Amino acid sequence: MAQTVREGDLVTLQFHAHDLSGRMVTDCFVETFVVGQGQVMPALEVACVGVAKGEKANYRARPRELRFSHPSLRGVMPNQPVTLHVEVLDVQANAMGQSTTCAFITEAEVAALFERWNESLKTKDPRKVTENYSKSAVLLPTVSDTVRTDHAAIEDYFTHFLAKSPVGKIDDRSIKIGCNSVQDMGIYTFQFDDGRTVQARYSFIYELEDGKWVISHHHSSMMPEQFVGH
Repeated sequence: MAQTVREGDLVTLQFHAHDLSGRMVTDCFVETFVVGQGQVMPALEVACVGVAKGEKANYRARPRELRFSHPSLRGVMPNQPVTLHVEVLDVQANAMGQSTTCAFITEAEVAALFERWNESLKTKDPRKVTENYSKSAVLLPTVSDTVRTDHAAIEDYFTHFLAKSPVGKIDDRSIKIGCNSVQDMGIYTFQFDDGRTVQARYSFIYELEDGKWVISHHHSSMMPEQFVGH
């Protein structure tokens, strides 16, 4: 049975918010925190308790639970409740009671992890690209509706994607370094061999696996304006 989130656990989750009409009012964001330590807005802590890794939950958050909110929420709905849509990406049990050794990594080294992945695209070998992902990685790809949750499915996606000879470039990024977990989020652009380009929002979560930094979660979605007229 999958570990469910409890107080004291180190949790990584992805969330976005809807207003009462159902309109999405934030983009998707990723947060890593210890539950019960007041590191994030209270609504996020309440929303994830009892939820298992890989599961989703909806939580109706009252205004007072949005205090210390994520910057994306400030000023958007100051006095109204909202619905938070939460997906638990990872759970480490009883983080406060563990003696944990945290691996040291710099922002420059995090940026190099993306370049390692980008260079593997240039080999046009889907196995080489898939080696960048953890054994339990989740890939929410740019140009497929299918969620990939194992190496076979990830390799299948890149078999088709690499046929377009993609090369990526970071346009804007934000890096957040935690204990043996790293988040790299922002906007990137892919150039293809036929001259087309696609700009997308991305999030990479890296974790240590057998002493190597690998991708445990990769979410990529095209910018909304690219759907205009479709």
